Amino acid sequence: GILKEVPIIGTITGVAKTVIAVRDKLLVRKIYSFLIGLKDVSFEERQKFVDDLENNSNYQRQVGENLIMLLDRLDDLDKPFMISKIFKAHLRGDINYHQFLRFASVIDRMLVKDLQNLLEEISSQKTSPHVFAEYLYPFGLSKIEFDDSSYVKAGSGFTGIRKNNPAKYFPPQSPVQFKLSKMTYLLAQILLSRKVGIEDYVETNRKDLKNASDEEE
Repeated sequence: GILKEVPIIGTITGVAKTVIAVRDKLLVRKIYSFLIGLKDVSFEERQKFVDDLENNSNYQRQVGENLIMLLDRLDDLDKPFMISKIFKAHLRGDINYHQFLRFASVIDRMLVKDLQNLLEEISSQKTSPHVFAEYLYPFGLSKIEFDDSSYVKAGSGFTGIRKNNPAKYFPPQSPVQFKLSKMTYLLAQILLSRKVGIEDYVETNRKDLKNASDEEE
């Protein structure tokens, strides 16, 4: 109370209140966008999710707290709708909760423009989307492949190299290549709301999850 009368303290307090007010409004907009994305979830799917929450208090706490924290820290207002798509996929059993968190982390940490470019490349199938693979490796959405087929070998090693033409035997490109994993195409199919290419990655993942569940039982 008394400190607020000090000019600098009063100014700081006023700015803090404004920041909190703006942050609260942005959070409301994010939650609204997230909920809009869930509007077509069926009653049966909603009821199953509610039952799962009621039967697992730890899962209930994790989902509630993680969703609010996730939505609050998103740096773009297009991201909550993307989060709603992967959460809807979790509600429908297309992905498990761990996969939801992984995909949510990707959306949270990537620039929206980069993510949109990735989806466009995968959707168009005109150019290679693997240019994004190295960036996505820390998210577990790509893999490393070693291809030494471009190297000329003699016997069991790299011998007989001509000094005047080493590039013939050791080309400039690296044999280490990053390739997008199936998880990336699964995320793309969910965000695009349609199949990408020939394979149905959502259906494949559902089967894999079911098989893993059956093996545990």
